[in-house]
Amino acid sequence: REGFMWFGTREGLSRYDGYRILTFRSGKTTPDLLTDNQITCITDSWERILIGTKKGLNILNKKTGEIKKILSPVIPNNVISCLLVMSDHSVWLGTDSGLCKYDAENGTFVVYNRELTGGVLDYTAIKSLLEDSEGDLWIGTWSSGLYRYVPSTGKFYAYPTMNERNSAHVIYEDTNKNIWVGSWNCGL
Repeated sequence: REGFMWFGTREGLSRYDGYRILTFRSGKTTPDLLTDNQITCITDSWERILIGTKKGLNILNKKTGEIKKILSPVIPNNVISCLLVMSDHSVWLGTDSGLCKYDAENGTFVVYNRELTGGVLDYTAIKSLLEDSEGDLWIGTWSSGLYRYVPSTGKFYAYPTMNERNSAHVIYEDTNKNIWVGSWNCGL
């Protein structure tokens, strides 16, 4: 939006402006800048950059450059594997141990387990999140299959096993509103 390109690396978050690279990382001069330098995912959300790491969530205020570090005991193991900011501004996190929703206003998390999903989704490694053109949330897992959450009804749906690993590693919606699912070593 501002003309910057953002890159998550094993050595921190980098911002490229077309001329130079500025790297945000914890080190000798900036200890504890990030919860971890190993960036697993990033997403641009208006006035902030959400940064997932192997050890929690970080939020960079693009105006001030300040980084808020979030390590929450309710997030299982704090490994963030994917992030999504939906059109209603809700923030969803896929972790190595399940699906979470972050309430930025209150600084709280909701961890979605069997009880909160009507017995559909349990603690599992989430690898991809997608908001489709209808506003539904698609959830891809490492080895537990594909799920969909419909915010208007609050219901979760599980899809049948789609490959030998039941992997839904990457999710994409094309211009014809078809949902494509890429697996881990089992094709589309």
